[in-house]
Amino acid sequence: QQDCAEGVGGPCGGLAMPLDTLYDTPVACCTEKLSWIVTSTCEAQSTGVAAVGTSQWYVDWILKKCVKDCVDSSDANCGGLAKSWDELYGSSTTCCGNHLWYIARNDCTNQLEFDLRM
Repeated sequence: QQDCAEGVGGPCGGLAMPLDTLYDTPVACCTEKLSWIVTSTCEAQSTGVAAVGTSQWYVDWILKKCVKDCVDSSDANCGGLAKSWDELYGSSTTCCGNHLWYIARNDCTNQLEFDLRM
């Protein structure tokens, strides 16, 4: 949050205390102090903008499926926002091939995605 009086709009978090570390940008703060949160999610939460994800693919190890980094409830492959430790892939084919190779391709995602980038 920014160092400014609360109630003036925007992402103001109140005036900084003398021992608070100040950063030039939300990205700098997120990278330095909140590295366990995906930077784009941290930046969105810090500025009051809704986080939408990258639409890249990662493994949901509980479901044993590759899912998308997104919050679109109309997309059956959307798995919520990825965590910083989730490895992201540009396609479900790559995600499934790298981590869930032992699962049939049709079972690796919630619905078949035709991936032309193989």
